[in-house]
Amino acid sequence: MPPGEPGGCGSGRRLAELDGTPAATGMTVVCGDLTGLFNLTVLPQYRRRGLGQAITRELVRAGFAAGARRVPVRERDGRVGLRGG
Repeated sequence: MPPGEPGGCGSGRRLAELDGTPAATGMTVVCGDLTGLFNLTVLPQYRRRGLGQAITRELVRAGFAAGARRVPVRERDGRVGLRGG
């Protein structure tokens, strides 16, 4: 997931499969030192198995590997903060 030119943006997608069947997916977009996570989805029949957490961790890892250092996070109460690594 190369961000392209310095200061540019890039994106990456991840798919988790169980026994060859797609079960979860997500996308990260890196712009500068931020990586945003989008479209995190776990199919209902595969929930409660840690796939959402695994996809989230992998997307953050990929974003940081591409140069990001912060992840915006929306709290349950609607507040937005930044988490850094």
